[in-house]
Amino acid sequence: MHDWELSRLHWAGKLAITAFLCAVGVGFIFSTMQVSNQHGGISYRTVVESYYGEPVLRDSLDQYWAGAERDLVAAYSKGEAPEGPHAALLRQARSEAHLRYLIDERHQRDLMVNLGIPGVKALVSLAHTHTFGHVAFLFPVSLIVLLTGLPWTWKGLIAAAPHVGVILDYPSAIATRVLAPEFAAVLIFAGALMGLGYLAGFVVTVHDLWFRKPDAAGQSSSSSSSSG
Repeated sequence: MHDWELSRLHWAGKLAITAFLCAVGVGFIFSTMQVSNQHGGISYRTVVESYYGEPVLRDSLDQYWAGAERDLVAAYSKGEAPEGPHAALLRQARSEAHLRYLIDERHQRDLMVNLGIPGVKALVSLAHTHTFGHVAFLFPVSLIVLLTGLPWTWKGLIAAAPHVGVILDYPSAIATRVLAPEFAAVLIFAGALMGLGYLAGFVVTVHDLWFRKPDAAGQSSSSSSSSG
């Protein structure tokens, strides 16, 4: 295993790995800038407003559509003639389940228009591409960290941290959108795990590559194998 230590690499290999880590770091910087520009900063409040909406207005819209659903379903069950601002929904409904679907669709559209928050379908679409993308560039970083000279407990935790962030990232964004604004704190924590996990891996790896001397046991083991 000592032969695989990063500190034993030729300088050209060290340069290649360092350049890769720096490239990932540049990507992190620009993605953070993009998130900040898109949402007007990175704070609990801006994350809540970006995925849940302004809480008072969101709660008001949710209550309005809950009442509308109650009244429309009751009218449909009684077979009453369509009337009121949402009479078109009653005319379109083929069943009570279909009516509830139409109401929810109109509710979600209302939230997107009035609050400017993304729909669940849009978030699922983003999650599909971004989750695989995050894993694709973070896995090599984690693999490199596992080849450093740190104790296994520490390098295992550092290597796993950004992937735990990926696991929590978009699910918490969807939970913020659908369930409650408090999930915004989990979303911020997920982003921090990805960023800090990468940063710790970068520092540990660069130190191993350029400042750590090869393990003496590994050198002697290699010498014995060569003489044998």
